[in-house]
This record gives sequence, structure tokens and C-alpha cells, in this order.
Amino acid sequence: MDKTTEGHRNGALLARPGQITLPSRHKGGFHAVTAGDGQKGVVFVPELDNPATRLPLAVVLHGASGIDGGLVEMTVAHARNSGMIVVAPKSKDTSWDILRGGYGPDVTAIDEMLGWTMSRYPVDPERIAISGFSDGGSYALSLGLMNGELFSHVLAFSPGFTMHKRREGQPQIFICHGLRDDILPIEPCGRSLGQRMRAAGYNVDYCEFDDGHVVPREMVNRSMSAFLAHGAGKEA
Repeated sequence: MDKTTEGHRNGALLARPGQITLPSRHKGGFHAVTAGDGQKGVVFVPELDNPATRLPLAVVLHGASGIDGGLVEMTVAHARNSGMIVVAPKSKDTSWDILRGGYGPDVTAIDEMLGWTMSRYPVDPERIAISGFSDGGSYALSLGLMNGELFSHVLAFSPGFTMHKRREGQPQIFICHGLRDDILPIEPCGRSLGQRMRAAGYNVDYCEFDDGHVVPREMVNRSMSAFLAHGAGKEA
């Protein structure tokens, strides 16, 4: 059954953090979540000693054919050390819906996964990021700009474009791109996007690295450090 709403066709995400605390028998780890049109995503929840602390949350989007360049694994490593939730959806097709005809089923799946997570765990509304690699970076930029009241940060690794229908809020933006990228060349892609985002008035951390179409660990560390430091220490 098609559960896509008109809002989802316009790229809108409706899930928001709730006023909840962790259950007394909370167990951290990976949780398989089926959302949208049967997409099977994963949610990672860290082990926590203090259930009163609101948790930062990062959505991580893979590239074409499910390739993420190690971004999910590296983000989960940060989550284990810092107490962060990671939501890793799967696209319905080989890449995200905007590349396959327009916003819809993948927005639905992401929204449902966020709703599942936010109804169970105390999420910090001031520290919610959307990130992605390659096509996932393009999709993160597109959804992040349209849902800037939800996302405090947009982290795009080697993105190619943005296809946003509108803009809301002022999320902080991180873009990195490889100088020797032969899949999505830096000049018309990451470099151009960084310039355009700055010209549009966003706070942009743009950086380049001497490599190809990859996700360097130091770039993940840089983006995660800035995101996790933002408004840290607040309680539910």
C-alpha cells in the first residue's frame, strides 16, 4: 500500500522529538526497522547511564546502490563514544526517490523511521543532523534545506547537487569533496554547492581533501565534532 502523503511528495518530514524518557530496561545496540514501502533500515541506540539526557540524532543516507563509503560505520563509532542515535534508512530503489521520479516513498520511509525513534527515545531537538555520501549527500542537502526547522546540521560528503523545492530554517552546513573525484567532479559539484550555500546566507564549513570519491575519516571526525558540540549538555 502506498503510504506517501502530499507532504512527503513535497519533501516534508513531520516527525518531531517527544517528551519521553528511556525505559528502565533500555538496551543499546542495533534495531531493524521496516518503514515506507517495506524498506528495511537500521537504528543504532547507544548504551546510556543517564536516561534524562536528551540524545543527539544523525540520519545517515547511503549513495547509489547502497554504497556509503563507510559513513554509517564511522558515524556509529562516534555514537558509541558520545551517546548518539544513528538512523540509517534504505532507499526503495537503487538510489533516492528524487533521482527516480520525485519525492515520495523515501521521504515516507525516513519520516517513519524518525517517528519510530522519536517515540521511543529522548532526542535533543537542537541536535538533529542529516548526512550522506554521494547521492546520499545530495539527498541530505535537499531534504535538509527543506526541513531546516527539524535539522540543526546538514553534513554532505561528496554531494552532486541539491533539488530543494523550498527552504526553511538555517541549518549549519558541512560539505567536503575530493580534489580527485572522478565520479562527481569537485568544481561543478561540492565546490559550487559550497559557494551557493554561502551566497544564500548559510553558515557553511566547506573543505576539500586530496583524494577521490571517498569518505575520509578525518572529514567525518571534523563534521561530527562540530555537530556534537552544538548545544551539548541539556537534559530532557
